[in-house]
Amino acid sequence: MKLERWDNQETIVNDDECKSMRELLEKYKDKISFAYSDLHGSNLSGSDLSDSDLSDSDLSYSDLSNSDLRGSNLSYSDLSYSDLQNIIIAPPSFLFANWGKVSDALCVHLMRYDAANHPEPQKFLEWAKTGTCPYQSTNVLRSANFTEKRSLITEDFLSLPVKSAYELTQMLIAEKGKQKENA
Repeated sequence: MKLERWDNQETIVNDDECKSMRELLEKYKDKISFAYSDLHGSNLSGSDLSDSDLSDSDLSYSDLSNSDLRGSNLSYSDLSYSDLQNIIIAPPSFLFANWGKVSDALCVHLMRYDAANHPEPQKFLEWAKTGTCPYQSTNVLRSANFTEKRSLITEDFLSLPVKSAYELTQMLIAEKGKQKENA
C-alpha cells in the first residue's frame, strides 16, 4: 500500500505488507506525519488515528465513521463529504479543518465563535464596515477555518449567543459530512 502527498510530489510511505489504508495509517501513525496526504475516498472506519498529523490532508469523501481522532492535527484538512458519524474528536480541533463555504446560518455562528475568541470582538463590526481584517493587528489566530462573509454581520452581531465548539462541530457534521441515504 502506498500513500502519496495530495499534490503527488512525494511518496509518504510505501509498505507492501499493508493491505488497506487503515492498516497503513495505524501502523505508521506514531512514526511519520501524514500532513498533505491524499486520503481522498479512503475507508478509515473504526481507525485509531489519535495523535496523528493529518494537517492539510485531503480526507474528502472518506469513511471516518467510528474513528478515534483524539489529539489529531486536522488543521486545514479537507473533511468535506466524509462520513463523520460517531467520531471521537476534541471539538475545538475539529473546527480547524478546512470547511470552505458553509450556509449563511452556520457562517454567522462560526464568525460569532471567532469573535468570541478574539481579544477585541468589536473589530468584527469594523471589518463588516471597512473590510479591515480583525486579525490584522493581533497575535491571535482564527478559531475556525471556513469561508467567512462579512456581509452577514449586522449591528446586533455581538449580542448573538455564542455556540460552543461542540455545537458547531455537530452543525458542521450535519451540513458538510456525508449524508446517510435514508436519513
